[in-house]
Order: sequence, then C-alpha cells, then structure tokens
Amino acid sequence: MNQKGRLFTFGCSRTAYRWPTWADIIGCQWEYFENWGKNGAGNTYIFDSVIECDAQNQLTENDTVMIMWTGIARIDSYQINEWSHTINIFARDDSTKPYSCPDGYEILSYPLFVALEQYLKSKNINYIFMSHVPYDTESNAGRLYQNTIQKIKLIKYDLAAAKIKLLANVEQVESLYKRLAGPDWPGLDSILENCYTTVSTEIDQEVQDFIQLIKDDPYFSLKSRDIVDTHPLPLGHLKAVKQIVPDLELSDSTLQWVSNINEKILKGKYYHYDKHYPTSRL
Repeated sequence: MNQKGRLFTFGCSRTAYRWPTWADIIGCQWEYFENWGKNGAGNTYIFDSVIECDAQNQLTENDTVMIMWTGIARIDSYQINEWSHTINIFARDDSTKPYSCPDGYEILSYPLFVALEQYLKSKNINYIFMSHVPYDTESNAGRLYQNTIQKIKLIKYDLAAAKIKLLANVEQVESLYKRLAGPDWPGLDSILENCYTTVSTEIDQEVQDFIQLIKDDPYFSLKSRDIVDTHPLPLGHLKAVKQIVPDLELSDSTLQWVSNINEKILKGKYYHYDKHYPTSRL
C-alpha cells in the first residue's frame, strides 16, 4: 500500500474518539494524515464528509481514503455551524417520538455505500470500505445493493466493557497550558506527573502557579472518575489495524505509543495525542 500520499479517514467514534483509534495508528505511517471521524456520526455524515474532503483537497490517485461505515439507525443533521447526531432511533411505544424500521434505515444507508464506491472509482482514488457492524444482505435492500455491501470488510472488535479512569477537562487544561507556557516550560505531561525540571527559578514559579491554578479551580479539575466504556481501547484498535491492512508494518515507536496511552487510560493518567482533525471544514 502506498504510504507516500495523503491519508484521509472517515467514520464515527470508532474512527475519532478521546483516545487513538485504528485511524490514528495507521495515520502514523503516512506522510500526511487527516481524521474526519466524529463521535456519534451516521452514514449520511460520513458520505457528506468524503465529498467535502475531496472538494477541499482535490483528492488524486496518490491519496488513500479509509471509511469505517457505522450503524444504519443514526440520524445526522446540520444546525448552526455544527453537525449533530441522534443514535439508534427505532420505533417507540410513545407515538410522539421519532420512529422507523430496519428496512427504512437500510434504504437510506445502502445507496450511500454504492454512490460513494462509484464516485471514488470514477476518480481513481484508493479506498478501503469497512464497518464495525454487519449489514443484512438478505433483506430487500440488502439483495439489491449486495454487490457493494459484500465488499465492506467487517472489523471485529472485542466489545467487552472496560472500566477506566477518565480524567475530566483534559482539553481545557491543554488549552490553558498552550496559552500560558513559554518556550522553556517543561511538557504538560511531565508537569502533571510531577517529573519535570526547570531552567530557572522564574520559570519554576510560573509552572507552580499553573499547577496551583488547575488544583484550585474546579473548572480545570483533573480528578479522575471511574466510568464503563464499551469503545475499544487503543490496544483493541491496534488489533483492528491488523484486520484492515494486514501488510502494513507499524514502527516500534508507534507500537510503544499505543501501549503507553492504553496503560495511562486504565490508570487514569494524563495522555495527549495529536488528533489530526481537518484544518477547516463546513
């Protein structure tokens, strides 16, 4: 697989989450990488994002597009400069609430798969179609569109719930650090783990003031809390990479990076990774 062009990935929280996913791991091996995934996204969002990405970046045969389609029962909408998503809407006993049926969702999603396949082929863009959920090829819509659906690789995850220690307000603390930190400050991770050194008493006092600020202000609290999360941890995504691109060789540094973040998540320690979101989009 050509890793010298640009890589663009698309999907839901299996693609972009609060920790590295298969997309971020694979992206480490590319010269240029953007992750267009979004938590809670449905297939309409994914389809629209690929078209927008092409319009913004003029994709060529040297680029690679990897798409992890998601569950069919998700409704995407765009309101006031932001995509929003409603997940798993099925019939309710209360008739005043939204309702639908599996056949209806298939009719909405499956043509998107077909249309995008034809679109990417027409432009000779390298692509991989996959999904973290199976699609029914025995239904009316499934039989009609089975030529495309059968090409979508099902990525199997271990979905056992993991009890993790989640740090609160990590992004806010990172933002504060970027605003206050000078060029000679130690890294944020070393500050939070109290394993840093400073080059002068002035900078040491600045760092101490920063630490005191995030300790005193509940808005910046970094106290961890136990939560149960069914999303695959980074090591689970590492296993998925082997299914997606079996021939891709990951560097030792990438493997160590994934392992370290996985351990920090389980222990409730601070971790940072570059999310590689698109620089601009609608």
